[in-house]
Amino acid sequence: MAVIQFFKLSTTLWVTKYRYKVLNGDVAVRLRDLVRETCEAFEIRIVKGVVSKDHVHILGELSAEHGTQRNYETNKGPYIGASCLRNFRI
Repeated sequence: MAVIQFFKLSTTLWVTKYRYKVLNGDVAVRLRDLVRETCEAFEIRIVKGVVSKDHVHILGELSAEHGTQRNYETNKGPYIGASCLRNFRI
């Protein structure tokens, strides 16, 4: 009996307010680590991710049981943004 698994690819774009170029140096490294930790906690595999000076692109692979809405809540919700603000005054 064959087992079939379905996966969805989802793109998330995270942009700083007013496109200020503040995601560099230690802030960019910490933000990248927070994204990785959060995706790992919610079982999202990062296919590709880029941290630019004013935005972050994440291409994530979700299992079929986890919806796209959960991915957006995870990556754009209070998990990453609040954690980054606690560590750095941007």
